[in-house]
Amino acid sequence: MTLEDFSYARYSLQKANVPMAGMVCVVGPEQEHIINTLTNIVNVSNNPMWEGIITSGIGDMTGTRFLRNIYGFDIYVSNRLANTSADEAALTTYDDSSVIDTTGYQANMFFSMASDMTKPFVGAVGRAPRMVSWRDEDIETEYHQLTTSFGLGLYRPEALITVLTNPAAY
Repeated sequence: MTLEDFSYARYSLQKANVPMAGMVCVVGPEQEHIINTLTNIVNVSNNPMWEGIITSGIGDMTGTRFLRNIYGFDIYVSNRLANTSADEAALTTYDDSSVIDTTGYQANMFFSMASDMTKPFVGAVGRAPRMVSWRDEDIETEYHQLTTSFGLGLYRPEALITVLTNPAAY
């Protein structure tokens, strides 16, 4: 992943009329490592805004907040990003070079959280949580059971940019 990927994701969201406020990028640890070692970022004499990246990195150790912002994207690191299970047909990069095989590539996400109308995801609760408790007197144990139904889906696909990267290449 390069800085051009961030710039292209921003351009794609602008073309889709997505607000440029509250932009979020979720990358895997491999991509954080790549970003942390980019020479045009690490060389502080060329870009003093990145001072301290060598001591702190881009992501926070707790994973709950970001430390750096690239092209307006707050960068978060997650080990829970999806990997492609099959080859995506006829993909090209932003500079029109072709990609041979994308099986096992990691899906890094770029999106805006500016308002409810522009968020790419929507969630719904089908049935409110219901709690049931009972006690088994024979073994002196209490049981508690919570049931609910909910879902999460893609609501506005044009507001989600996915950049595939090969985690095996590092």
